[in-house]
Amino acid sequence: MVVVSPDGKTLTKRSIEIGRILDSGYVAEQSSDRFGAIVVLSGLRENEKVAVEDTFFLDAERRLQEGRVMGLEVMP
Repeated sequence: MVVVSPDGKTLTKRSIEIGRILDSGYVAEQSSDRFGAIVVLSGLRENEKVAVEDTFFLDAERRLQEGRVMGLEVMP
């Protein structure tokens, strides 16, 4: 899970524990709507914002930023 900071400028990768999937038709790609819900048991606090689209690119940017902080040479 990628969590967005309250100011929207920082991304944090975090593990979560999930519970029940509330829309099994969506999960099995049998439904045409784009709404579904999964119960999060732990790893998030109420009202935290999470990234739901383009997470591959967000995580790649986060890793690049971590490399720069650690003093590693990062190729763009």
